[in-house]
Amino acid sequence: ASKPSDLVFGKVMSSNPIRVLIDQKLTLSEEFIAITYAYSQIMQNNDNVIMIRAQGGQKYLIIDKVV
Repeated sequence: ASKPSDLVFGKVMSSNPIRVLIDQKLTLSEEFIAITYAYSQIMQNNDNVIMIRAQGGQKYLIIDKVV
């Protein structure tokens, strides 16, 4: 069966412009990231976040902060 999406954990390195570090080696820039409105209101540097990676790995959606 295919996997249309994956859960990915990351750390916000910069909130403006948005940059998220995943796998301790790959930094995603804002062109690859979408953010929910609710999270955009509370986002801070060094937040640990959970994201959904779209099939193919080209787009990531930050869904919330991990506490």
